[in-house]
Amino acid sequence: MRSGGMRRFGLLLVILALLSPPAFAADDAASLALKGLKLLDNWQMERAGEIAEKLADDESPGTLYFLGRYHFERGDYETALDYLNGAGDWKPSARTPDYAPFLRAAFDNVKRMKRTQSEHFEIRFEPGKDELLVEAAIETLEKARAALAEDLGYAPPERIVVEFYPRLEMLSAGSGLSMEALRTSGTIAVCKWNRLMVSSPRVAVYGYAWRDTLNHEYVHLVISRAAGDTIPIWLHEGLAKMHELRWRRPPGGELTPSAESLLARAFKENKLVTLDEMHPSMALLPSQDHAALAYTQVLTMIQWLHGLKGEGGLRALVQAARDEEGDLDRAFLKVYSFNVRGLELNWKQAMQRRHLKELDYDFDDYKILFAGSGEPDPEAEIRKIKTKRGRDYMTLGKLLKDRRHPEAAVAEFKKATATLGPANPLLMNYLADSELELGHYQEAYHGLQAVLAYAPNYLPSHLRAAQALTALNRPADALPHLETAFAINPFDPRVYKLMETCYDKLGLKDKADQARRNLERLGEG
Repeated sequence: MRSGGMRRFGLLLVILALLSPPAFAADDAASLALKGLKLLDNWQMERAGEIAEKLADDESPGTLYFLGRYHFERGDYETALDYLNGAGDWKPSARTPDYAPFLRAAFDNVKRMKRTQSEHFEIRFEPGKDELLVEAAIETLEKARAALAEDLGYAPPERIVVEFYPRLEMLSAGSGLSMEALRTSGTIAVCKWNRLMVSSPRVAVYGYAWRDTLNHEYVHLVISRAAGDTIPIWLHEGLAKMHELRWRRPPGGELTPSAESLLARAFKENKLVTLDEMHPSMALLPSQDHAALAYTQVLTMIQWLHGLKGEGGLRALVQAARDEEGDLDRAFLKVYSFNVRGLELNWKQAMQRRHLKELDYDFDDYKILFAGSGEPDPEAEIRKIKTKRGRDYMTLGKLLKDRRHPEAAVAEFKKATATLGPANPLLMNYLADSELELGHYQEAYHGLQAVLAYAPNYLPSHLRAAQALTALNRPADALPHLETAFAINPFDPRVYKLMETCYDKLGLKDKADQARRNLERLGEG
């Protein structure tokens, strides 16, 4: 009786085993989890997702640790924390960087945030003023995604998370970069953990080109997803600079006169930033000047490569870097028939033939003036002017302007212009301000033309140009300047006051009402 019962029980176990889905052996699960972590290190989210699906029912510590990391990089921090807590103290090895503090920082950063989704992006932002960013951020990123899918041959299939941080400390916590590194290098946004972490323009006194920056960081994500961890930082940044305006214009980047001047001086003084010095991050360079120079160097390198084989060559280079597992010399030889050293030599020769122009004044429009780091000092900017006569005319003009003698100020500013030329942004904005005060709207707008070309991201030029054009009853011509101003500092009420006037003049009631609502959101309505 007992032996027959045992045989029937054993048979039942065999049948149940045959009917049940196969479970992973502990060794198999551990191996898969480690493979999944390596895939995440290489930005291979789709393949990591396949492993996460296979391990969904496994509860071993290694699997839970991997699943926590996977959901962290998907932007689901609450689920990620549950998995991480279940993993206990488990880590792949003592040398493996721990994602736990970054996950907890991300969870804390988004606690108060609202979320808005588009087809391919999820924007996270704190309620209030930062809501002004959302619609434009979606437009920027969707346009960038479509353009870069064509340029670089890849677009992430899942919705990408974008987080706007109203305080620089939040970017520091989320990225692991110190506050000192962020302020020293002027770093304002980071692509890491499969998402875009972007500072609100509120963190800078004048704002910054935040829409271009969104595009820039998205380029980093596309390259990382397309090539894994095989592209060095200098090439990453060069490709990102080359394509950071892609949401609004063809590829090519923008070499501003101030950046060209920085590069010209570095060549003259033999003070270029080496490619090795750019590693592991531009954010660790010793100053904003060094960072701006490094960005200019790699931009012009990629522009030169683009001139050889266009977007197809750059796309092939990214693919070759992946195929060669990060051996960049082999990748360059495969696509361009020279190695990295050859690139540097060819680029330097090309820059020498280009006859880079050094400005006779230092206008640091590439620098970020962080909120809380002191007020701007116009007198310090005037002191940077190397020509004494021009500096003296400008100082006297500023004194007369401040004392409300606009006509006399215009006379001095025009003398300074005759000495310095029409492209000093500070001088020409002082002149335009005084002309506007006198009601000389055409003269004010005309005087800003060279500056708008020389310093395209200098906010005051666009605001004064829009003010002049609005006064001249040219609202349609004023609006592009206001859109640019919005893409630099969407928290300046003057942008919406002028927009409201322009839209009213054009009979665009809905848009005028939106401008009024934006003013109310800023507390200015």
